[in-house]
Amino acid sequence: MLLVVEAAQPEVVGRLTDAGVVEASVGPTSPDGWTAAWLEAPGDAVLDIHRPMVQIDELERGPQVTVRDGEGTTWIVGPDDAGHAVTQAAEGLAGMFAIPDRMAEIAALLHEEDADNLVADLAELLPLPELMVEPEPERAVILSRLDRETARMAAAITGPAWLLDLGAGWLATVPSQGRSAEAAAASSVNARRRDHTLVLWRSRQTSGVDVWRRGRIEAGWLWNDPWVHLGVDEPSAESAASGALVAAAASADVHQPSLRALLRMRQPDSDPLPDLIAVLGLPHAAMAVLDGVHGELPDAERVPAMTAPQAWWAAMSRPRQLSGARRVMYAGYAVGTALAALVCVLMTIFSVAVLATGGDFVDQQGTTMSDWMSAGVFAVLSAILIPTARFRFRTLRNRS
Repeated sequence: MLLVVEAAQPEVVGRLTDAGVVEASVGPTSPDGWTAAWLEAPGDAVLDIHRPMVQIDELERGPQVTVRDGEGTTWIVGPDDAGHAVTQAAEGLAGMFAIPDRMAEIAALLHEEDADNLVADLAELLPLPELMVEPEPERAVILSRLDRETARMAAAITGPAWLLDLGAGWLATVPSQGRSAEAAAASSVNARRRDHTLVLWRSRQTSGVDVWRRGRIEAGWLWNDPWVHLGVDEPSAESAASGALVAAAASADVHQPSLRALLRMRQPDSDPLPDLIAVLGLPHAAMAVLDGVHGELPDAERVPAMTAPQAWWAAMSRPRQLSGARRVMYAGYAVGTALAALVCVLMTIFSVAVLATGGDFVDQQGTTMSDWMSAGVFAVLSAILIPTARFRFRTLRNRS
């Protein structure tokens, strides 16, 4: 449920706390004096404050909008309501936000049947305070341990993007504006099972770090968050974030007391991300990338946007070096394919000999359907495995 009230953030937080609200997120107060809060309990019941307010509840029949002016007059409308009730509610909203000429547009929006769409539409029309609990990163850098070809493929899918080698096994991807989550998901899905993907980001005064693994966020942390969150278990959240960050760093040199102290500094005076990079032992160049000078750094590569099939084909068609362990594994695949092809060729020759001699080749009276099937199956397998073996040996040679 969304509550927008003409009161300062500290007052709203205090009223919700006094009312025993267990979970809520209260945003910063706008210059016009409005504050937004997301909570589970009905705001009009728990917030004992006589101020202008707007409340949007998501009910089974659709969103219900409650409008209350400073004198206590209340209008409640739903998507099925019409006529005088909607007109009065729209008039009340237009008066509260000092936009009387937009009353007809407000009335039309009150018929919206989806709560999320209603909130988004009202936010465009009314001068509402900040509603987004999790800010959209204005700058972000994704740190992964992918090989360059795989990182390029992941970056292209959500591109265009920048790709840089930071050294020490870390690659940096700078995603397009607004696509950091998609880019992080693409990188983490393609990572090895034990590897984590880090996202360092900034949005206005807020800094944050997210730890991704297998396509989802495993933990995250914010500094200088303008929102106040009631009901958050800080020790558990700190422990989860600390553990995930240590695992992502993959280093035994992380000083965990320093890391925990940094996490506890929710409102630091300076940017905490350089300190985080130092504590985790990450390449210092990551900060330069986050600061937006990636295009000037050596080894910076601009990755164009591609569809997923195009990115996959580009990665597969471009030769790349194999590590020692992967070279041995790939050589095993090539040799195994060649041996399987040899067996199929020999079995094809054997089956043809049986058919050509009417079974005399194996002292058999005539031929059976299984002899014909064996000849056909082994001939088809030979036709598949011979070029496959050649392709694998050629690929192994090109990538060694």
